[in-house]
Amino acid sequence: MDRNTALASIQAARIWFEAHEPSSPVALLLKQAERLTGKRFDEVYQAIPAELVERWAREH
Repeated sequence: MDRNTALASIQAARIWFEAHEPSSPVALLLKQAERLTGKRFDEVYQAIPAELVERWAREH
């Protein structure tokens, strides 16, 4: 699988969630994943609030 195929899969999943579970926050997260695809790590890291990164680290 290449990046374009993976991105198409993310887009397809987002479209499904928008159509079938419009109140789910998953579609919003997938849209953000689409926007961040291809960005450098530091750009992605800066796009995510530090508090959220810390919370995710504690949860996993």
